[in-house]
Amino acid sequence: MRLSYDEGKTWPVSKPIEPGISGYSDVAVGSDGTIYLIYERGTPSDSGTHVGFLTVAHFNVEWLTDVQDIFEFSH
Repeated sequence: MRLSYDEGKTWPVSKPIEPGISGYSDVAVGSDGTIYLIYERGTPSDSGTHVGFLTVAHFNVEWLTDVQDIFEFSH
C-alpha cells in the first residue's frame, strides 16, 4: 500500500499488506477513516500469475504511517 500527499507526484509512504504475489484491485475510505483494500492473491505459474483469492484488508492511516499521520474526522 502506498500513500501520496501531493496527488500522486511522490509516494513517501509504502507498506506491504501481505508477502508474496498479489495484484492491486481497488481502494476505498470509509467515513470513519477506515481504508479498505480489495486485492488479488495468487501463485506464480508458467503463464504469469494465477489468482487464487480476492481479499479485503482494512486498516487506518495510523497503521499505514506508523502513527506519523492521524485521521481527523470532519463533518
